[in-house]
Amino acid sequence: MAPGEASVLDAHYSRPRPNTPARKVTARTAAEQAFLALGPAAEQWLRQAAASGNTRLGPELAELGALQAAHGRQALLAALERAITFGRWNASGVRSILAAGTGVAQPTEPGDALVIELPATASRPLTAYRLEDLTSDSTSQLKGGA
Repeated sequence: MAPGEASVLDAHYSRPRPNTPARKVTARTAAEQAFLALGPAAEQWLRQAAASGNTRLGPELAELGALQAAHGRQALLAALERAITFGRWNASGVRSILAAGTGVAQPTEPGDALVIELPATASRPLTAYRLEDLTSDSTSQLKGGA
């Protein structure tokens, strides 16, 4: 470490470092109140959208409210969760997720390796493929002869 810098290693302590407290999201407009009424997924999306630098959250929330009216609460919540997973922090991203429908792939953690016993096959040494071992007809065909 450079002079004046601190090095904190979690291994030096008996318990993990406590999470930093998060401020409660306070709704200031009717659109924010309606959006936050959707639940934790909406709050997480709003918090991360603001952290990403989205400065148009007012119009975005109004558009998301319209998407809820068009697609329903459950579909919007599923789209918000997918938007959080893939970092889509605007209403157009959520709209495109809703437009894709339910047929999109759901990423999961990788599973165990698939181990399959393969059948044994006969192998030939590389010398079996030498050009000198080919018959004279095959050699003349390779060289461009008739």
